[in-house]
Amino acid sequence: MIPIAEFKQLVVFVLDISSSMNENSNIQGKQISKLDIMNSSLIAFYKDVINYSKTRYSLDLAIITTNDTVNIAQQPASSVDIHFEKYYAKGDNKLLKEGILTANELVKERVSFYRSHHINYYRPIIVRKRSLLQPIDFQRVFGRF
Repeated sequence: MIPIAEFKQLVVFVLDISSSMNENSNIQGKQISKLDIMNSSLIAFYKDVINYSKTRYSLDLAIITTNDTVNIAQQPASSVDIHFEKYYAKGDNKLLKEGILTANELVKERVSFYRSHHINYYRPIIVRKRSLLQPIDFQRVFGRF
């Protein structure tokens, strides 16, 4: 039986997957592409969410990718139902603003869903990251759980 969360929270990632993400960064003496760092950071974040009993069923996650198109790579879904894919860089990043606007629309739709189903929720979070060179501070962001 899947536990029912007292409160839900939506986290929408808006990710730059333009060709500039193929640029390397020096991390502890190794040259690693920004895209590889971003992919690794997403997986680490997801593992933290799944391994922490209070967020496993409380968080809904969505992913929007931007380059020369805006793509909803992951519609809002419970974190236990998410399957991350590895992202590949291509194209320009001319549509970041449109990516943020798309994230805002997803937030409005999800909040409407929560309200219509009488689900308590925390304020949704939109995370815009180019490279995730700084890991997401899981405990700071979700300390209330």
